[in-house]
Amino acid sequence: MANDWRLWIAAITAMAVAGCATTTTPPGRQAFNAEAHRDVRRLVIVEPAPLWKISIDPGHAQIAGIFGGTGNILGLFIALPILGAAMLDQSAKTQQFTTKAAAARQEINDALVTTLAERLSESGFQVSRHKMARPSADGPDRLAWVEDYGRWAGSADAALDLQVVVGGFVARDSVAAFKPFLAVAARLVDTRTRAIYYRDILVPGLPFIGPGQGVAGDPKNEFATFDDLLARSDDAVEALRRVAATLAQQVAAELSPP
Repeated sequence: MANDWRLWIAAITAMAVAGCATTTTPPGRQAFNAEAHRDVRRLVIVEPAPLWKISIDPGHAQIAGIFGGTGNILGLFIALPILGAAMLDQSAKTQQFTTKAAAARQEINDALVTTLAERLSESGFQVSRHKMARPSADGPDRLAWVEDYGRWAGSADAALDLQVVVGGFVARDSVAAFKPFLAVAARLVDTRTRAIYYRDILVPGLPFIGPGQGVAGDPKNEFATFDDLLARSDDAVEALRRVAATLAQQVAAELSPP
């Protein structure tokens, strides 16, 4: 299941940047039945580990078109060196921006969890928060869910386990503006029985996915070039915070009674 979710994230990101049609339904998605679980009122939000990097994709996904466009072995030899150089460029930009805007890693979490707690409280849930040492979801232990939810059995009916899977800025192509994106996995688990009441992976800031992803289309969240992104790193961090807050509102809406 974890590998399916990873492949889904990678696929929609690549297709979206390339301008292809995409789906926003992840494998294994489970909607919350608020009517059946109306007795679930006390929630503990298990805070995610911060991202270990802020990903920067300068539009290199368009290079994938070279492979399909030629249809022969010559195309492969042409594409591989270009793709290799593009990957090195992407890695260097990711490292440079992560260093420049290191605060974004924690600020994404703060915006996500604070907004989510507020919205769930407004919907009538009793909400607590728990921060714990855990692997970063964007590292080798991606989607490493908490194993023991029973630790909260005395204080919460269910645990809302969050993981920030990937986040950063992406451009459609090498001349397009950079826009923020964020992917967060969430699941709601009974603290006594370990029954899963809800699970989803949300990507509210990924551009080009289709309608309803309003944060990505806001001009104040766009950055003309990578140099612009670096120069306005404070604005870039704030853009990621806005995406995280929008995502939190979406999770809260999926869990709240109709």
